[in-house]
Amino acid sequence: MIINKNSWHYKLVCHFSSGWAVPDSLCPYVRALILYMLLCVVMAFGAIALVVVFIWGPIQTWLGWAGLMQLNENQYTAGIVVHGIYVMGFLSWLTKKFWIDKPTKTSPPKEPSIFMEYLKAKKQKLCPMLTFK
Repeated sequence: MIINKNSWHYKLVCHFSSGWAVPDSLCPYVRALILYMLLCVVMAFGAIALVVVFIWGPIQTWLGWAGLMQLNENQYTAGIVVHGIYVMGFLSWLTKKFWIDKPTKTSPPKEPSIFMEYLKAKKQKLCPMLTFK
């Protein structure tokens, strides 16, 4: 199977496995990809937590000192969660509208999905070797 070196999954695997060799078989490659995707999700939640703690917390404290907010702790927490959901939904809509669905002048032929190829290989109990181009 041929993997394009400009694909998002190859770049992700190369970025996180900088000290190790990139797997040259499909099954370990996809397992590494899933692991690194989960690691990205954990890092994103950590970044959101840092924003909440270091930016939103002082803003709430200042608003409380100024007498502009009269909320208890549970209301603060619920407000943060709800606003976070709204912001993430809006950002994912923007990403889909302007980055993913961006029309191109000529679209190259679509390469097969790495996950579908992995599922086919697991069903056949044979993991093909990868070539990177």
